[in-house]
Amino acid sequence: MEGNSVFLVESNQCNVNNIKYVGPYHTTHAEPTADEIAYGKQLAHEVMQFILDHTYQICGQLFNYRVHTSESFIQNLYEFFYIIMYTKFKFCYSPQYGFTLWPSTLGFVTLQEMTTLMKEKLHILFEDYITETTTFVRYHYECRFNTIFQSYKLTFLKAVVQSLITFGASMHRKHLMTDCIKSALNMIYTTKKM
Repeated sequence: MEGNSVFLVESNQCNVNNIKYVGPYHTTHAEPTADEIAYGKQLAHEVMQFILDHTYQICGQLFNYRVHTSESFIQNLYEFFYIIMYTKFKFCYSPQYGFTLWPSTLGFVTLQEMTTLMKEKLHILFEDYITETTTFVRYHYECRFNTIFQSYKLTFLKAVVQSLITFGASMHRKHLMTDCIKSALNMIYTTKKM
């Protein structure tokens, strides 16, 4: 490996000699203490309150990049509401990509304040994580307190509706937005009733 120290200088920085496996690497955080578990429950409520306080920004990112797949605005609202209402919340976090409540469905949302909130507390909130050995991207996906996040589903849905109405009002289309939201929710009600 002496040739690598001259040819690939950055390989020493990446500890290429110590990597035994290339690809996703699954590992587990150390178990938190009883006091940390109690704090973790409080922290989960704080994280969800942060999400509720930033619903407008979250909706903007999700709607612009993940939901806007149809030319029909009502269809996009329908899909967005359907995911919120009928997909279980599963809080996941990546220091590189942000957080999500719907992994593999809507993608990640990046808010700098969330990174600050999560710093040094990941072992309390999460059991397991995956790290990619070639890119060093980490995903913390097994939250210990998903039931707490799930309990906020209706509150989050209300915050989303309010954020969309606020957005509509900012464009002087509050009544149109309200009618579109009603139509999308009626479509969900009708399809679920059938």
